[in-house]
Amino acid sequence: MREGAYIYILSNWNNQVIYIGVTNDLRRRVAEHIAKINDGFPEKYNCTKLVYFEAGESMTAAIEREKQLKNWKRSWKNELINKENPEWVDLSEGIGVTQEYIKAVAASYRRDSIEGLYDLESKTSSQPQSIPVIAPPEPLQSASVIAASEQLQSAPVIAASEPQSCNRAGGLRLGGRNDGIGQARNDERGRR
Repeated sequence: MREGAYIYILSNWNNQVIYIGVTNDLRRRVAEHIAKINDGFPEKYNCTKLVYFEAGESMTAAIEREKQLKNWKRSWKNELINKENPEWVDLSEGIGVTQEYIKAVAASYRRDSIEGLYDLESKTSSQPQSIPVIAPPEPLQSASVIAASEQLQSAPVIAASEPQSCNRAGGLRLGGRNDGIGQARNDERGRR
């Protein structure tokens, strides 16, 4: 799997709840969600089924697309998923997320926490140092898994529409007060 920027959508077992996220390593991130490494929305609502993903041109473009998708109506998100994955099958196996890989990812987090993920002297935390590399799984015969693998290789690349300004903390400022978008929204509503 190529490194880059990905937007992904996870769902729970009955497709009632969806989560939209962005990452630079889709395989690792999906494995983290399945292993419930972090405490958050996907873990709370058991969103562990990868139902959609896109490749981004850059992390900035991927973050922009993630914010766009999060502002969409649920019906629009469903249409997007249905267009690429009408059965809402789990695409994680097709990108190489196996039980063995999930266990390796979980073990790397446990090992790092035992070895001192939190350094008491410097009062800083660090990310796990490495995740063991596991050979890709043998090709599977399932049509949906093969389609997911082909989709990953030919995933659409999105580009940022225009340069974005940054706030003082260095993060993107989209739809904020001083970027023109927020002002246009306020003008539409008759406010300043």
